Amino acid sequence: MHQARLYSTFSFQSLKQHSDLFEKLMGTSFEALQPELERMRPGWEKLLSRKKVSGRPYRIPDLENHVLALMLYYRARVTYNLIGQWYGVNETTAMRRIKCVEPLVQRMTRLRKDRQLTREDVQAIIDQLDERISQNVVAKPTRRVSAMQSFGRMGQGQAA
Repeated sequence: MHQARLYSTFSFQSLKQHSDLFEKLMGTSFEALQPELERMRPGWEKLLSRKKVSGRPYRIPDLENHVLALMLYYRARVTYNLIGQWYGVNETTAMRRIKCVEPLVQRMTRLRKDRQLTREDVQAIIDQLDERISQNVVAKPTRRVSAMQSFGRMGQGQAA
């Protein structure tokens, strides 16, 4: 059994940019899921307003990422521990966040546990996503210029 890697790039926002991986993982297209998310948003806002104390922000940040974590749990044979590792949170936090959004999603959609994906399938999809994102980052190299270098350029431009 191999250890899951921590993915700082794993999120709903990065996944939706890769429609083929999104559909494999979620079982639906982003375009089909978007209206459902918008129908859930008022209920999500109501859940957030029930917080008694404003404390630390959730590490699984928004409705979309909560739904992604829930779909991973429902569509794949993965544990809360593994979902927590993908999001960089404790397994208890992953479980609480999934249990928080689960009733909302069940009220709005016909959600059922349909475990068609194995852990290895999900891990392969997330690896592909991470690889694609890292290739995009490598393909766009940035040149860092120190403050002194840019100051020197400004001085050269004025002398000319």
